[in-house]
Amino acid sequence: MYGHSLKYILTGMSYTGNDLHTMIDYLKDECNTQSKDLEEIEAFANDYTLNNAVLYYTKYAFLYRRLNEALRKCDVVAMYKMGIFIRDLHHQIVNIHRNTFLDGELTLYRGILMPASLFEQKLCDKEGALLSINEFWSTSKNDDVARIFAHESHPSQDAAVLFCINVIPSVSTM
Repeated sequence: MYGHSLKYILTGMSYTGNDLHTMIDYLKDECNTQSKDLEEIEAFANDYTLNNAVLYYTKYAFLYRRLNEALRKCDVVAMYKMGIFIRDLHHQIVNIHRNTFLDGELTLYRGILMPASLFEQKLCDKEGALLSINEFWSTSKNDDVARIFAHESHPSQDAAVLFCINVIPSVSTM
């Protein structure tokens, strides 16, 4: 319930151009001066428009990582500082959903690598159960692409997890 309330606050707030500058300053402070990340933040600052939030979310790895980390950890300060982008991303996803007409069921895949202990604690014996997440998930229609992100071919102590997500696009949860 807390997550729902926060979503409605962040996606319903009025923002100004100054809020975008606050977000960019915050991202610069968080990037630890890694040149690739700084380049991405500068490109984002120069090119961003609210109608392309999904593009920027998928294009800039640092933004993707930082936003999902804030959502996953329920870092309210970080979410507030990125609120303008969260709002734009949410509204664009809602508009895409509203304008997409698909009949039947859609199967999407998400591959992740997670610590085996977390897998045992959170996911083991939960097949077919409802899963609540606090992130925007990137998915693919191709399970081979998702398997790459799960790093199945790399032996490690981590668990390669492949989510098979069945979606009925005509049913809205927004």
